[in-house]
Amino acid sequence: MTKLILPFVPWLLAVALAIAAWGYRSAYLGAAAKLEIQNNAIEEQNRKAGETLERLTKERDAKQAALERAAKIQEKEDADAQAEIVRLNRELRARPVLVRVVPAPAPGRSGGASPAGDAAAGAGNRAQDAAETIGVLPNENSRRLADAVGEVELLSAAYNSCRARLMTEETPP
Repeated sequence: MTKLILPFVPWLLAVALAIAAWGYRSAYLGAAAKLEIQNNAIEEQNRKAGETLERLTKERDAKQAALERAAKIQEKEDADAQAEIVRLNRELRARPVLVRVVPAPAPGRSGGASPAGDAAAGAGNRAQDAAETIGVLPNENSRRLADAVGEVELLSAAYNSCRARLMTEETPP
């Protein structure tokens, strides 16, 4: 009996090896097909990501360019305003500061000074305005007043510049 089975053993081993090889081949082809599908999906995702990145980069660059243009315009406007303030400040320093002095009753005097009386007297004494004193501040006071006015003008220009920018900016969606 062993003589009958022995000649078929190599054939049985060959068939078993062929079936195992076919199974491994099928598994390999299935894995290769899945890998191809996955590679195609990754390539498509990379392509879409590249397009999105390119679009967003262009949008960012356009917005950055707009911001830089707005900053340059604002810097020029600020420089112009500052130059105007400096010019006006020099002009103010070059001329004397005139001050009108309105006479008022001294504290402690009895003159019937009351808010109602002052208002009535002020309204009725417009003819006496000509008698008010107009004079020139001393140089030191003129300089200090001009410095204060220049600083106020500079702060006012900066505030107006920032306020104008904030009022015209669009809020992001």
